[in-house]
Amino acid sequence: MTSNSPAKRRAALPAALFAAALLAACSQEVAPQPAHATPSAAPAPALDRPTGEPVGDAFPDPGRSVIVEAVAEAVSRDDERLIAIVHQDDLAGLERALLFTVQVAEPFDAVARTASPVIVVDGTPLTNTVLGPERVVLQAVWLSPGQREGRVRVQTGWFGSLERTISEPVVISAPGGGPSPDPQ
Repeated sequence: MTSNSPAKRRAALPAALFAAALLAACSQEVAPQPAHATPSAAPAPALDRPTGEPVGDAFPDPGRSVIVEAVAEAVSRDDERLIAIVHQDDLAGLERALLFTVQVAEPFDAVARTASPVIVVDGTPLTNTVLGPERVVLQAVWLSPGQREGRVRVQTGWFGSLERTISEPVVISAPGGGPSPDPQ
């Protein structure tokens, strides 16, 4: 085959087209930048909102939960349920605690969000709240319940947006050391 045979020219055609396209792309003129370029103080243009998307919160409002049952029990630091919820360092020196178990009517949804289900006792969120696998039972531990027996207000909601999601309070007895003598 000679150097100018039709077979060699056909084989070289794709490479020549690729080289021409590459050269054309590289030769596009780029606007010169001034030597003292500073970022603009003007805000960037707004992005168009996609059609069909909800306006407002990024996540649907989970609504307010309804408490079906709430129980508080005094537990010792050796109780397996307490050990599963509370970090080992927090158990050191602990003599007694209250374990709150709350069942809600509808499961907490599994939508990823920046909030998590929480039990609130007398206005204080118990940040060690854990949600059961069926997503309707929550448990949390009050680590310093005091020495008085009393009645407490129990609520549930989404920690991170409690003002929108807190349930109506349920008043229950807190055996052996409620955080307050009477929440009324």
